Amino acid sequence: KPAPGCLACHSLAPDVVVVGPSLAGIGHIAKEAAAEMADQTAADYLYTAITEPDAFIPAGYEAGKMYQTYGDELTEQEIADLVAYLQTLE
Repeated sequence: KPAPGCLACHSLAPDVVVVGPSLAGIGHIAKEAAAEMADQTAADYLYTAITEPDAFIPAGYEAGKMYQTYGDELTEQEIADLVAYLQTLE
């Protein structure tokens, strides 16, 4: 079974929860999170969030809910494209 797309569980509209948190503003959130971590960029944060989905759990959500194998099922280029797109969601 192929990996589900992000919009199966995430909205792009602010404050709209489908299953997981809205991705509206994720580019800004990633910048802020990376600024608090040593040697991390917003791209690093997003890459980790995709490939290790339990690494960063937003308040009010449970670990293990996000699809766990995007890192195995998506190519490095697909992940890079996804990270680049998510960074545009300011």
